[in-house]
Amino acid sequence: MHGASLVPLLRGERPEQWRDAVYYHYHQQDSGRTSHTVARHYGVRTARHKLMHVYDHDVWELYDLEEDPDEMRNLSGSEEHAEVQAGLERRLQALREEYADATPLK
Repeated sequence: MHGASLVPLLRGERPEQWRDAVYYHYHQQDSGRTSHTVARHYGVRTARHKLMHVYDHDVWELYDLEEDPDEMRNLSGSEEHAEVQAGLERRLQALREEYADATPLK
């Protein structure tokens, strides 16, 4: 699993630079089961927002986790959240590059 060591935090140290977002990528496997069928997607999660891209369907989802912790209202594409979404898309791409995730998105 990619990431940063938590050891400094466990020692009570405060690293000068700590992550501001978490990257994840869900690769659905066809196991023949009908339960837990989640579309393949990747995303970024910050303290307040979550942006994900369901790449087989080219669908974006953006959630304000402070206002909508149950992720019921997709804000992607809204004019009001365009700047937030653009910033998260840049952060998402940077994290994909940082972790060398070259998974084909089709």
